[in-house]
Amino acid sequence: MTPTATHNPKSTRHARAAGFTLVELICVTVILGALGAVTAGVISRAAAAMADSSVSARLCDEAGSAMELITRQLRSIPGKPGSSPAAVDISAMTAGSIQYAPSSSIALNGTQVIFSENGATAMPIANNVTQLLFEPMDNTGALITMPVNATTLLSVQRVRVTLTLQRGSRTETLRTTVFPRCLLAGAKP
Repeated sequence: MTPTATHNPKSTRHARAAGFTLVELICVTVILGALGAVTAGVISRAAAAMADSSVSARLCDEAGSAMELITRQLRSIPGKPGSSPAAVDISAMTAGSIQYAPSSSIALNGTQVIFSENGATAMPIANNVTQLLFEPMDNTGALITMPVNATTLLSVQRVRVTLTLQRGSRTETLRTTVFPRCLLAGAKP
């Protein structure tokens, strides 16, 4: 007697229900691809925003450090010896540079702010600079018309400084007005 194969319909149905069809696999792949594309876009935008804010923070730090040094230097300019009334010892000033005693200067050179103290080798204090503006002011805070000569330099009581740095699409502008200490009541010339 030969064994005969029996056909069990339940086992065939059960085996077929446990697998995935090609259509189901394609649908799942398409859905996962769409979710991946949306997620990648969100992550990409977040990464770009983070990089942009990082550039902005570095730009702000660089501008702040340069402006702090410029402000400190301008406050420390000595008085012009023998001047009455008291005057700041500024030897030359243009819109983009200032020279003051003793042999010091701050100037825009291309896209760098260059600082030289007491005739020493000049060094850059800021890069990516699009504007450095020195504006002389009198004792009332009114702007003195540029260009200034030796006589009008004697009336400079304050200096307004504007510094703009740009990197990529980010721009950082700082502005301050400096009152030199040598002009304070009781200060030595």
